[in-house]
Amino acid sequence: MPEQEIRICGVTYKELLDGFRKVVHDEVREALQSSAPAEDNSHPYTVVETAKFLNCTRQTVHEYVRAGRLRVHKLGARSYFFKADIMAALQNESYQRTPKASRHARR
Repeated sequence: MPEQEIRICGVTYKELLDGFRKVVHDEVREALQSSAPAEDNSHPYTVVETAKFLNCTRQTVHEYVRAGRLRVHKLGARSYFFKADIMAALQNESYQRTPKASRHARR
């Protein structure tokens, strides 16, 4: 993109873009931290990471969310999970997982 000089109240295009990036970054961090449990809010897990942790498929993770077995934290269209919520689902008596099928079992 060619360097453009856009001045809005004495702010260049680059300064405006950098300001937007900082605001979005801060808002995302604040939203994730405010929805996370206090005991483990350091790392939100994606659906794929949660599926790997539970040794199941992504579809199974979504089924647990729909069934209310696993608490999800939404940020836009993205779903995030925190370790404390995953561990609570593991300790729940109604938790039953279907192991992820191996590649050899599909033949």
